[in-house]
Order: sequence, then C-alpha cells, then structure tokens
Amino acid sequence: MFKFLLMKLHNQRKNKDLEHLEQCRVVEWVRQRVDTGAFAELDLLFAVPNGGKRDIRTAKKLKDEGVRRGVPDLMLPVSRGGYGGLFLEMKVKGGKVSKEQKDFMERVKEQGFFCAVVWDGLEAIELIDSYISGKMGKE
Repeated sequence: MFKFLLMKLHNQRKNKDLEHLEQCRVVEWVRQRVDTGAFAELDLLFAVPNGGKRDIRTAKKLKDEGVRRGVPDLMLPVSRGGYGGLFLEMKVKGGKVSKEQKDFMERVKEQGFFCAVVWDGLEAIELIDSYISGKMGKE
C-alpha cells in the first residue's frame, strides 16, 4: 500500500512537471508570434498562478488577495468570434479536471468566454491559433 501511494505521488509530481513544460511551450510559442508581429493581441495572454505548493502563510495571503480554486491556467482577454476571451486549462495524460475547474469554466462560458481543457502544448497552440485567427465562432 505504501509503495502504491509513493508511486501515485511520484506520478502526480511528474504530471505537474510535464504540465509546467507544456505550458512553457505554449507561452514560448506565443512570445515568438508576438515577436514576429503576428497577432500582437497575443501579448495579452497571461498565466493564472493558482497551482503550486506554497507555505500556509503565502497561501493565506494569496487567498485574501482573491486567488481562487478552479480558475484555468491561461487567459487571453481578446474577443473573437463572438467570445469575450479565451480560458485554457492545461492538463497532461493522467491529469484530472477538478470539480472547481469544471464549475468555473461552466460559469465563464455562460458569460460568453471560450473555455477548454487541453491535454498538451500542441493542442493548446492549435486552439489559440484558431481562436486568434477568427476561425472559431459561436454557433
């Protein structure tokens, strides 16, 4: 049983590291696009630092400042195709979308935002590219 728990913990850490690397891949792609002058609005993309391990004091301060569970990892506050902006939740194989994440994404969808869970950096890049190019619209 203990070995199983250690393996589970190791896989969770591994997934967090992979998720980090995939998100970095997306941000690097965005920066390259901005640097080349393609879709300058991509410069508005930002990460929401909700995850990560923090000491209790820092966690309390962040909660007091408004950090909340469930907010997706990336936000692009650019309207396209009838949407008010784009939220992306980064996951990797084996990752799970929490109840708080599902609830938050449903609520912002109701407010006219496009929200998606993406399972790797390439999927995120393709989705951002389609969104910013105006290839996606409300039906």
